[in-house]
Parts: sequence; structure tokens; C-alpha cells
Amino acid sequence: MTGEAEPGSIVHNAVERVEQNLSLRPDEAERLFRISARVNAGLSVEEILDAVFEEFRPILPYDRMEYAHVGRGGRRLTTAWVRTTYEPVILGVGHIVEHESPFKEIADPDAPPYLENDVVGYAEHQGIDHPARHLAAEGIRAVLSCPMLVNGEAIGMLFIASRSEVFDDRHIRLIRYVAAQIAGAIAQSLLREELEERNDELEHIHRERAAFIAAISHELRNPLTSVVGLSATLRDSMGQLDDEEVDLLMGILARESVEVAGIVDDLLTVARQDVGRLEISPQIIDLRTESASIAEVWRDADRSISINGDPTPAWADPLRVRQILRNLVSNAFKYGGGQIRIEIGSSGGFSSVEVVDDGPGVAEEDRDRIFEMYGTSSGSRGQGEAVGLGLAVSRRLAEAMDGTLSYRYEDGMSRFVLLLPRSKS
Repeated sequence: MTGEAEPGSIVHNAVERVEQNLSLRPDEAERLFRISARVNAGLSVEEILDAVFEEFRPILPYDRMEYAHVGRGGRRLTTAWVRTTYEPVILGVGHIVEHESPFKEIADPDAPPYLENDVVGYAEHQGIDHPARHLAAEGIRAVLSCPMLVNGEAIGMLFIASRSEVFDDRHIRLIRYVAAQIAGAIAQSLLREELEERNDELEHIHRERAAFIAAISHELRNPLTSVVGLSATLRDSMGQLDDEEVDLLMGILARESVEVAGIVDDLLTVARQDVGRLEISPQIIDLRTESASIAEVWRDADRSISINGDPTPAWADPLRVRQILRNLVSNAFKYGGGQIRIEIGSSGGFSSVEVVDDGPGVAEEDRDRIFEMYGTSSGSRGQGEAVGLGLAVSRRLAEAMDGTLSYRYEDGMSRFVLLLPRSKS
């Protein structure tokens, strides 16, 4: 009569096989079997390696253990984890070794583990930046390494090193066993971590999209409300308004309509750039002419815009330059003071347009953030609210035309500075 083996006998037989194959004492074989079960219990990569470091030291005479990730077709090793019994550690996490051809021990799964029992002597013949030099400086005497294979492919390398002992054939068999036992667990842990990172990224994208939609809705609501309200007023009260009042309302309606069109234009710009279809058609333009066309939109506003500077050429897309200037002037009207002007000039191979206002400045720590999508300013300018798409889109457009867009605050004035190539390079 046959029956299933008892769990206890299965464990006992497994321990005996490990003991025989690796020439271990019973307590050593049992330790190996126990740690093998533990590392396959869903631990993180760091937890697996920390457990291995602690548990195997009574069997393997090492003072240092290192795990290096394999990348770039088996040609790159990047140290991802290190534990030692001593300080300081010279060859630490982040160290990269690259070869023009794949590492022998990685390219050939049947190759024996790498063994060097005279690290100091070997290091004397290597360059000053060679890893052996750093290990010798840490007091390492012997190094033993083995590829960690999953389905015949190396995912990493496991290194052990000793400051006092040398390694032999028994240690080689042991390191092979250890590497084989933990390779699969590390691969699974890396996959879990990658999935968690991607899940976090998706959640971040979801939150960003929700914030983006909310911000767009808010940004569109104000000018659209004005357009709807003013249109209704003109429709219902046209006979009761004099010419001056009609002109005033029509001017406001025109500006708010331009604002809505500008926001939609910015949205389309972002969408086109994200899919790689943003078109830039540069030509020689006059920055004063382009600035005047933008200032004309605000000619009936409560604040006028002055333009200083002579006609100045630039190699740029006129449509995109006007889009940038519209955003900068709109920003000045929203957050600036009573004085707004456009200054035109040139220096070296670049022409410049500066939109200047005497409103409150942007806090120094926020001066890059305002160029991010819906970045905020903690200073009084913008009052901590999102500054919208305009500045972020404008910087992208400037860079797409080989120019720059920056901000500075000096002498009580906020200055947004657009630099563009003066001529075709």
C-alpha cells in the first residue's frame, strides 16, 4: 500500500540531499534549507539579501556581500546592495562597471564562479579606478562571485569577499547554491516593485489629470462667464447704451474672447507637443511689429502697454511668438501693477522681448515652478493660485524655437525675458 509522504519526511529528505551535495554538516544543511524557504516568502530585494547576509555567514567566511544588477545586454553591472562587517565602505551602491563585450560569467551560464584569492596582488596590476583597487583598500583579501540566473539568463551577480580567509571548491559549490536559491525570489521581488512603481505612476497621472481638468475648468470659467454675460447685456440693452458704453463693453468682450481662444490654443499646443506633432515654421520677423499686434488687443483696457525699442529681427515662428507674448501680457494684466511695458533689444546672436510690470514679484523659490504646468507662487503674485498653462506653454515654445524664456525681479519690476535667435543659424 502506498500513500503520500509526510511533510516532515519530505523536509528531512531535502535537508539530507543538500547535506550530501554540498558536503555540509547537518546543522548547516538545515540552515540552508530554512533560509531558502524564507527568501521565497514574498520579501523585498533588500530583505532577501539582508537575510542571506546574516544567515549564511556561519557557513561562508565573508566580511562583505554585494548584489549587482545586470543591464545593457550583460555588459553593465550596477551595484544595488552592499553589506559589510566593517567600515568604511569604498566600493558602494551605485558603482557601475561596463565592458565592451558581455562579462564571461554572465554570457556563459555554465562558466564557473569567478574566484580571486589574492585581491591585493591582482589590484597592483590594475588601474587606479579598478574595483579591485577599492576592495584592496577596504582590506579585502579574497573575492568569489557567481551569476544569478533565471531561466538561463543572468539578472545579477552575487559577490562575497573576505578580509581574512581564502575560498575553496566547497565555497564555490555553496555560492552557486545560494545564488540559485535567491535568484528567482529576487526576480519576483523586482517584478513586484516594478508593478508597484507603475501603479503609483498611474495613480499620479490620474491625480494630475483630475487637477489639470479642474484647473482648465477654472481658467476657462472666468473669461467665458464674461463673454456670456457681456453678450447678453449687449443683446438685451443695446438701445439703452450710448456709443461709449457699447465701445467699452465690446472692447472687454473682444479681450475676453481672445483670452478664451488663447487658452484653447495653449491646450492644443500641449496636445500636439505631447504626441510629437507641434509644428514650428521659423522665418525672419520683426519683434516690434509682433509686440504691437499683441498690445493692440489691450489698447482700450484700464492699463495701457508701452513699447520701447527699435524694429528688431528674429528667426522665429510669428504665430508662436505672438502666442508667447499674448500669454506674457495676459499674465501681466492678471497679476501685475499699473505699469506694463514691452522692451525690445538684442545682444550677441539673440534678440530679446521683455514684458515688464510693476506688480508684486514671484518668490525666489518659486521662479522655476511658475513655468511648470499649473505651477503656483507662494508669494503675493498669483496669491498662491495656479498660474495656468500660459507660462509653461510659452517656455516650451521658446525652447522649440531654440530660444529661452526666463523670469527675474529687479528694481521693483517683474521681467519675463524671451530670447530668440537673431538670424538663421
